[in-house]
Amino acid sequence: MQDPASPKEVVISTVARILVDESHRQAWCTKPEGAELMNPVHSAEASYAQLAVSTREAGFELIVHSEGLITDEVLA
Repeated sequence: MQDPASPKEVVISTVARILVDESHRQAWCTKPEGAELMNPVHSAEASYAQLAVSTREAGFELIVHSEGLITDEVLA
């Protein structure tokens, strides 16, 4: 039995999964280098890079779908 005064172990699990579709001529990209290619002058305007960092830090799983159709397997 654990002593109630001792520190408790904290387990962080994934809150939810977020799927970002980058396979269909999107205007946004989760990678800074991709946003740079889309908008060389103002790459931050095409960037989801901060979204990617923030969601992962908050415990979400970020999945980038970069090619093909969104199928049941992709969504599973």
